[in-house]
Amino acid sequence: MTVSGRTCGPEKVKGRKKSKAQSQARTSTRVWPEPRSGDQHFSGPVVSAKPTTLIKLRRAKRSDAPFVADLAGKVFCEYGLYDQCLPDWLFQDGIVSLIAEIRRRPVGMAIVHMPENTSNYGMGLIVYILAMAVSPYFQRRGVGQALMRRIINDAIKNKIEYIVLHTAVANHPAINFYKKHNFEVIRLVRHYYPSGQDAFTMVLALD
Repeated sequence: MTVSGRTCGPEKVKGRKKSKAQSQARTSTRVWPEPRSGDQHFSGPVVSAKPTTLIKLRRAKRSDAPFVADLAGKVFCEYGLYDQCLPDWLFQDGIVSLIAEIRRRPVGMAIVHMPENTSNYGMGLIVYILAMAVSPYFQRRGVGQALMRRIINDAIKNKIEYIVLHTAVANHPAINFYKKHNFEVIRLVRHYYPSGQDAFTMVLALD
């Protein structure tokens, strides 16, 4: 599940006010575990984005869980209750999570998984982007590009053959973003999201 550039307006969350408030209450009081070290393929030091910008990248830590929950609630709410599950993804085995900052303020995130079994895709060694999102106010400032660049560069360095993700068929800004990074649509997956939306499987082949 990878979505970017989609913010929920009041008309989309009207039916979720109670559950969202309950989710926020749980998030504010929850004790989060420390992230695991992640797959060895992404164990190198996190470097900043290009020096000419104010965007910095770092590994996620326990204190980032509320930010991830809040961001997921803003940009993924029409697809399902990802504000409740994404923070847990940060701490699973084989997960590497990146946080983008501008002036020490978190503004974006990417959650990446190295699957042990890649037979479902009929490919070699792959990286799967579980989620990528940028805070609405900070979109179109190069944050998503910085996150994607880091993922691609690390994948190439570690001899990964493909990067795979899913994004909603109706999410044209996200589809265009990934196509600009040379991802190709290879498959339509019906009812991929919990709320019933279809998704495209998109793949980047790395030379």
